[in-house]
Amino acid sequence: MISTVSEQQHRIAAAAGTPAKRMIIVMVVVEALLFAAALVASLLVQDPTTSRIILVATALILVLLSLAAMVKVIQLQRDDLATLLVEQHEQHVHSRSAVIFGLAKLAESRDDDTGQHLERIRSYVAALLDVLAADDSSLTPERVAVIIETSSLHDIGKVGIPDSILLKPGPLTDDEFDVIKRHTNIGGDTLFALKQQWDENDFLATACAIAFAHHERWDGTGYPFKLEGDIIPFEARVVALADVYDALTTKRVYKPALSHEEASRIIHEGSGTHFDPAMVTAFDRCEAEFERIALRMREEPAVSIDEAVETI
Repeated sequence: MISTVSEQQHRIAAAAGTPAKRMIIVMVVVEALLFAAALVASLLVQDPTTSRIILVATALILVLLSLAAMVKVIQLQRDDLATLLVEQHEQHVHSRSAVIFGLAKLAESRDDDTGQHLERIRSYVAALLDVLAADDSSLTPERVAVIIETSSLHDIGKVGIPDSILLKPGPLTDDEFDVIKRHTNIGGDTLFALKQQWDENDFLATACAIAFAHHERWDGTGYPFKLEGDIIPFEARVVALADVYDALTTKRVYKPALSHEEASRIIHEGSGTHFDPAMVTAFDRCEAEFERIALRMREEPAVSIDEAVETI
């Protein structure tokens, strides 16, 4: 569970033995607070009246404070600077992944009907990237890891969509669908605002591209910008196929789940129109893995918000 701020202060006080160490703690905590403050500001700009945004922002602040304190407690037990730097990087990567997934789970929690959507998306994206990386040297292990992590944030903009539309137990009207489509702009704009504060963060740039463009289509008929072909960010093209496959094979109140064979047929029919043909080719090579993931996730219990946070 996340510790309280006072508990974190006790940990920090016990660990800080020198002015230099105390300075390191201050710098990390300040960085975490700045990140959280930027997220709060960005979300509130999108919809100042949405109470769920306050929930997301507050939870993220607590998560970041807890992570900053835990990382420093571990680091301050080491005197060797080289070891400290290596461990700091490893902790940063783990913390970033946990924060991203925790934040995404908070957004997903509004719709209980989606089950393990985020977990499945990450697994499908990983399967596609495993195939694509075999033929593309630019897809380094680090780049692949960033895309997998940030795929969880593809629908983060749904925090700004009213429950009456997001949770409607049936097909949407045209006007309601127009509202739903705004989630790409809400999520993309929020992440873009954060990226402006941390330009060097590749994961924020990747998350922003995915949030904005995962509903774009290869033929230019998608939304929100009607991007076409290779102009659509690579990572968004990967997530687009994974997202559609999951939507097709998942049962909702207003529709049954399609079989893997039916979903596969629809994806192949969409090659060159909905999907990048290269993504469909990659899907062909890992289709059996997609089916295994879908079957396995149906049998496993979904991860709750509390469980997601406790893994941090």
